[in-house]
Amino acid sequence: MSMFWDAFKAGDFDYLLQWMKSNWTLSLYISLVYVILIFWGQSYMKTRPAFNLRPQLFVWSLALALFSIWGAYRTFGGIFSDASENGWLYTMCSLSYLNEQPSQNNSPLWAFLFMFSKLPELGDTIFIVLRKQRLIFLHWYHHITVFVYCWYSYGHPVATGRWFSAINYMVHAIMYSYYAIRASGNKTPKFIPICITTLQILQMVAGIFVNVYALKMVYRGESCYVGITNIYLSLAMYCSYFVLFCNFFLNTYLRRPKDKVKVEAAANKDAIKQEESSATSSSTLRHRNAVH
Repeated sequence: MSMFWDAFKAGDFDYLLQWMKSNWTLSLYISLVYVILIFWGQSYMKTRPAFNLRPQLFVWSLALALFSIWGAYRTFGGIFSDASENGWLYTMCSLSYLNEQPSQNNSPLWAFLFMFSKLPELGDTIFIVLRKQRLIFLHWYHHITVFVYCWYSYGHPVATGRWFSAINYMVHAIMYSYYAIRASGNKTPKFIPICITTLQILQMVAGIFVNVYALKMVYRGESCYVGITNIYLSLAMYCSYFVLFCNFFLNTYLRRPKDKVKVEAAANKDAIKQEESSATSSSTLRHRNAVH
């Protein structure tokens, strides 16, 4: 592991690529431990009061927001630079971003940082568990699959990874900035989380488009540095995210208000029936008393 960090400090990304190629399976074992810990943590917290953790969550979210903002700036800078010289389609099929010199956009560094950042991002779930918030399937499934896919793909470089990382940096820049604002105690307009979820759905659409384009290029026999297996894995992953995020959007922003109205209407209906029943009983009782 010391050689790994020495290579990182020296900017030896060729060594890091080879190291990840041989050791990407670590992400599988880490993911297994992650799942065990979060569900054990939920069980442990059931009989205990929730932690506040607002200051810690603010610092955590702000740090990830700043990291993502700078990452989006550097990765999109590399894409725009290459697109101006070779065209947009070139940026989806070339591995040139992994061979840039530090004097350019330093894309190799930000590709590595993107891959590695998926490990500490698992820490998001700690706040959910310790604050006793609802942990949905989408959250931990998304964290695990992105983590494993990024570690695998860094060791088996793919041209499409450039776009995946750039778009993800951008979305996370906005998302973690929103989390930081909320953790600081400031209120935000209700449309902001709706916009963020919409942006996440659009991210999945973009990921599907990039994969379909790469697949078309591969079947045409064109030069596109993406393995067919990686494309299918990535496409399945993005499609599953698209379905899950759309379902989340539907349940969170569209269905719940209607369901709430239905529940309230049912409750009001029951209350009316109870009142009518009580009134009938009282009337019957008065009638009996009058007879007697």
